[in-house]
Amino acid sequence: MSEQYVYSVEKILFVTNDFPPQSGGIQTFIEGLIYQLPKNSVVVHASTHHDLAAQEAYDQAIFDELGVVVVRDRKRILLPTPRLRNRVAGTIHAHSIKRVVFGASVPLGLLAPSLRKLGVLRFVALTHGHEVWWAKVPPFKWLLRWVARHCDVVTHLGSFTKGAISKALRPEDQQKLSPLAPGVNVETFHPGPKPPALITRYGLENKQVILCVGRLVQRKGQDALIRAMAQLKDKYSEAQLLIAGAGNYESKLRRLAVTQKVEDRITFVGRVPFAELPDLFRSADIFASPTRDRFGGLEVEGLGIVYLEASASGLPVIAGASGGSPDAVINNETGFVVDGRDIGAIAGALDHLLGDVTARKSMGEHGRRWMESQWSWEIMGERFRRLLELN
Repeated sequence: MSEQYVYSVEKILFVTNDFPPQSGGIQTFIEGLIYQLPKNSVVVHASTHHDLAAQEAYDQAIFDELGVVVVRDRKRILLPTPRLRNRVAGTIHAHSIKRVVFGASVPLGLLAPSLRKLGVLRFVALTHGHEVWWAKVPPFKWLLRWVARHCDVVTHLGSFTKGAISKALRPEDQQKLSPLAPGVNVETFHPGPKPPALITRYGLENKQVILCVGRLVQRKGQDALIRAMAQLKDKYSEAQLLIAGAGNYESKLRRLAVTQKVEDRITFVGRVPFAELPDLFRSADIFASPTRDRFGGLEVEGLGIVYLEASASGLPVIAGASGGSPDAVINNETGFVVDGRDIGAIAGALDHLLGDVTARKSMGEHGRRWMESQWSWEIMGERFRRLLELN
């Protein structure tokens, strides 16, 4: 990081319920943002993790690596109570904090007015995906409006989430919405030869591999992929669907594979550690995750980090037209955006890519360039520092 950002005497405080060693997309996002800030400049006020040994090890490791001071609250869930306000106030005074980041806008952003009285100059409230339905449902949309009124910046993942959230805000606060999404590590996720160990482990020799990574839940659309495979099994005898992830939908998916007579064409690999994901992407030829909305659009995909990781790995992407997923794919250029309920459309996209190696290669290369130019962590870090007014 260049010298202009190294003024570690000024601390930035993150107040968050979502922080490692707890796993999840929000936790990974926040950790990634911290890595983009100067060393010795970050203090985190976080909830307590159930595994105290893992928590202690993580907190020590991130202090040793980045100089991050982690203050653990005794509560496992932080709520904007007077008790929490007083604890955070103590942290602000101890470290002379002038900039605060709320790991999730609601409910912790409700602390902003009282903390501003302590001399905090700038508040940034992060949003993720669940705010899309909060923006539609009282009283959550009123809380979101309150947070936006009292914070300086409210982030959004992309055009879809911006449109949804803005409807809950006062017109004068809509200008506070600023784009900030998780970046993708283009050095970790990159094209390369198929890893022999994984190919052997999953029996993928001489296969055209379609990869799907995500929780095994109904909204993610793995069932639609299985049905699409049934339509294509005779035409593409070498096609193999690799489903990575865990969830309560797995038993239904396995039964569906049997009833569709494609159980030999589907490989369930379970939950994959993050460290193994880059090789998993490199073992594939196509990435597909046809997500879909649920509950009348209240439950949607916020963005879809796996689409970014797949593109960075040089894969063409088939994404479902749910929520913000289309923000992560350039339709007909880095992949295809399809209706996650339309089996014919999903099968058609797979057919196009399985049958046209040149199209696969072109879309994958385009996606890789797009990740490097628009979605890298370096770009998101620069944007985040600008929102904090560090640049």
